[in-house]
Amino acid sequence: MAQARDFFFTITEEGDIIDVEAIEGAPNDEVVILEAFVRITSQEESRPAASSSYGLALMAVAALEDKETFDPFEGLLKNLKQLGIEALQRESEIQMAYKACLASVVETLSQHQSLMRGYEEEKASILSFHASFKEAEAQSKLERLETLDSQVASISESSSHIAQAIFHLKEQMKATFESLVALKTKIREALEDF
Repeated sequence: MAQARDFFFTITEEGDIIDVEAIEGAPNDEVVILEAFVRITSQEESRPAASSSYGLALMAVAALEDKETFDPFEGLLKNLKQLGIEALQRESEIQMAYKACLASVVETLSQHQSLMRGYEEEKASILSFHASFKEAEAQSKLERLETLDSQVASISESSSHIAQAIFHLKEQMKATFESLVALKTKIREALEDF
């Protein structure tokens, strides 16, 4: 609701208003004359009743004109207040939508982080399996190499034994041949003597 504002008027002897001053501290939304203080610029201390009525009438007209001047501003003020209320409602709606959107984004981020943790765990498991598979494969190949080394050593040892046996056979064959040659010589000599 608009507040009334008081004014102090200076009126000449002819009834003209030559000065209008607002009383300090009074609000300035609407002008309503409740009481008028009339200062007379002549030597007279008071004016006749007709002049006083005339001054009051002028003041009432001024108040009415001021009210008509301020009516559009009052409408504008009401519109501004309504726009302010609508702006606050929009701000509240935007904040609620923002909170809902933020909650959705946080939930999505949480799900993505959970999926990433799952992927990292699965990746670690696969790498561990791969490493253990490689280790098992390497162990199998190592065992195979050890078996092959053992077989090679065994074959090498057998070859060595065979080489020794061949050497002994050669020695025996040589000895047998020498023995045979000696025997042959003895037989020839015996035949010659016979």
